[in-house]
Amino acid sequence: MSVDASFMRGIDNKRRPPKVSYKKRARFDQALTNRNGRSTYVDEDVAEITSPDNGVTLTMTVKEWFAKIDKDPANYLHWSAAYKQMYRDWKEAHDTEAVDGTHISNWSLLSPGQCETYLHANYRTIESIAEMTDEVATTFDGGLFIRSKARYWINSAEDIGGITSEIASLKAENETLLADVQLKGQKIAEMKSELDRLTAHFTGKEGYDVIAGRVQPVGLQIVRDARSADAQPQVVAPQPVENAPVVQQQPSTLLTLDAVKVLDMAALRSYCYEHNVKPSTAKAETYERLIEAKQLTGI
Repeated sequence: MSVDASFMRGIDNKRRPPKVSYKKRARFDQALTNRNGRSTYVDEDVAEITSPDNGVTLTMTVKEWFAKIDKDPANYLHWSAAYKQMYRDWKEAHDTEAVDGTHISNWSLLSPGQCETYLHANYRTIESIAEMTDEVATTFDGGLFIRSKARYWINSAEDIGGITSEIASLKAENETLLADVQLKGQKIAEMKSELDRLTAHFTGKEGYDVIAGRVQPVGLQIVRDARSADAQPQVVAPQPVENAPVVQQQPSTLLTLDAVKVLDMAALRSYCYEHNVKPSTAKAETYERLIEAKQLTGI
């Protein structure tokens, strides 16, 4: 059905202008869909034209509507300019980027009818509704209640902003603490590595721990216990006797069995390590191992 002269006639057959309103709707865009690889929609402005008699409504894009009235100046001579001005006013009222504040079209607490009512009254933002006086608010249906909702919404938004700022501050503090924990963890790892090195340094041959007195993994570094070495008694070489027969001297590091028996266990272990003999936890067995290895004199 096209918008012609008969469409604009009322019951009395007099020519009257149709009622026109503008709105946005989503339109499927095939070209963008093909390019993006997914269903894509775009916004477009449409005009809803309602006949003055029986209320039949037609919908067409604003571009089509203006083209229609421009091609039929005989029927729209007196109204086309008004329709175009109505569209410009509607476009300006619904421009969400041209206002200082939050546009009411983005406020879900208003119904579409309430939104249009306030826009036509030039209240385009939630902030402007919140600032209405009692006298102005009472001129709207439920105006005092809507003004209260606007003020509550603004206060809530400010509270959320404060909470968001506090969360950001806590997040920054948490990141600082995390970095500090990581630094301390690195230092602890370095200290553990140094402790392992020192532990390996005081580990005896074949994995016997001089300090702990127990067998350690063979893979540990085998070194002499410096502290036990300091406790080892010094062997005094016998003084030569005049006209005494020459005898074969034993190495100065070898001791007699009697001399070994007076050593404590730490010094005995050190003596074993000097002669490449694995000590035992029992002294008697340690003596036997030294004898078998021929590391004792006077036997």
